[in-house]
Amino acid sequence: METCLNYPKFFEVGAYPPIQRGMTILIESYFNGFPELLKRGDAYTCLSEKFISHDPLAINEDWTDIQQGNYATTQLVHIELLLGQDVVLESGSYASKILLLKEALSKYEKMLIMGTEYYAGYDYEQVCYLMAKILQKSGNPKVSLLVTNNKEISDFLETGDIRNFNLINEIIFIVKEVINQ
Repeated sequence: METCLNYPKFFEVGAYPPIQRGMTILIESYFNGFPELLKRGDAYTCLSEKFISHDPLAINEDWTDIQQGNYATTQLVHIELLLGQDVVLESGSYASKILLLKEALSKYEKMLIMGTEYYAGYDYEQVCYLMAKILQKSGNPKVSLLVTNNKEISDFLETGDIRNFNLINEIIFIVKEVINQ
């Protein structure tokens, strides 16, 4: 997992828009670490634990801009992109996905607290993509329908690109409804 998260060409995922296409290209690339990680039975557990341990508020003001950016954006986005792959999410239980959903919402809210000095639209987009993927792959048909019956969210899940940032509010609303059930 650490080898994949630190893969030097991970950034190339953004070179092949939309982001999910970039992930597919990256996973199928000449580096065999991604397919190996994704076929492991414990990939969901390991990536979830890594995601949970990452605190968006832990940025140290003494760090260089590069260190802050790497922590704030790169590390978290890499975890989210791998965790959001269907093969990974499908192996988690419904209860663990709801916990993961709560954690993703918490991270989103912490990003808002830190503001645009550290987090940008791309960061919010990626955590919302993960939340929508968790809902879609929840294993609960009623929950899955909340996102698959919504054309904009379905398009977002297919591409990984938000064309209308009001969609973030819509996803957050659904997440909060599901968490509070």
